Amino acid sequence: MENDLLHSFIHVIDAGSFSKAAEKLYISSTALMKQGTPERKPGRQQVHQQP
Repeated sequence: MENDLLHSFIHVIDAGSFSKAAEKLYISSTALMKQGTPERKPGRQQVHQQP
């Protein structure tokens, strides 16, 4: 599960949006958003992007 979540998260970052990442992963954007991202999971440290 962790690897799938990380894989999805990396696709979202690379694509710049959930919908574009979902298209590349051949799943719906709703399904991808429901998976969440690592910072949305309880007990995880939030990832901060620097400009």
